[in-house]
Amino acid sequence: LFTKLTASLMALFWFLVTSLCFWSRISLSAIPFSTQVHIALVPPSQVSISWVTAEPYANNTDAVAYISSTDPKKQNIHNGVRLSVVTQSNGGIGRYYHHCITPPLTPSLRYYYQPGSNASIYSFIARETSSHAQSSGPDAPLVRFLAYGDLGVSNSNQTIALIKNLTNTAASNSSDPVASDEIDFILHFGDIAYADDHDVVFPPSNPEYAQIYDEFGAKMEPIWSKIPYM
Repeated sequence: LFTKLTASLMALFWFLVTSLCFWSRISLSAIPFSTQVHIALVPPSQVSISWVTAEPYANNTDAVAYISSTDPKKQNIHNGVRLSVVTQSNGGIGRYYHHCITPPLTPSLRYYYQPGSNASIYSFIARETSSHAQSSGPDAPLVRFLAYGDLGVSNSNQTIALIKNLTNTAASNSSDPVASDEIDFILHFGDIAYADDHDVVFPPSNPEYAQIYDEFGAKMEPIWSKIPYM
């Protein structure tokens, strides 16, 4: 009798463990995953953080972002600053765009951030922009930036690889070493992804605009997420 009771209790125990694991996976997978993570400068000392999800967040507790100057290996990033998020949707294309702005940041300090409750943790080095605007003459600090236009998804692989090498963002995931601080920001003047004339340049291929931007965003996220990109 004791043996049967023990076996029954063990079976119940493993059933509960398996059920909890299953429902935790269901709960996690129900939260949209963040893609196309992108930072930009908000002078004089802030940064905007943007990302895209394929589904809307079910509640406000998931539509959040966190930022901290403490390495997440030493402290949970949720102990950092919680950022308010604004969400936009664009008609019926099934894309949701999320944006937030950091508090004023300390120049040259590395910050870690999580854009969305089901997102990876990214990092960047805060740039000094206020002194650039207020200084002139030979002793003024240098502003170092990349500037270009005409970057697409079909014939720009070599150029994108060059940009990643120049900015130390060649690896593709968010846990890589922080990007080079030799580049303060990047300016992209136009012709982004060639989404509006992809069928003309590459006939007869004509995916939806959003699909082309998704492909471009996936290629550029290692840069966008670490170097302010405008």
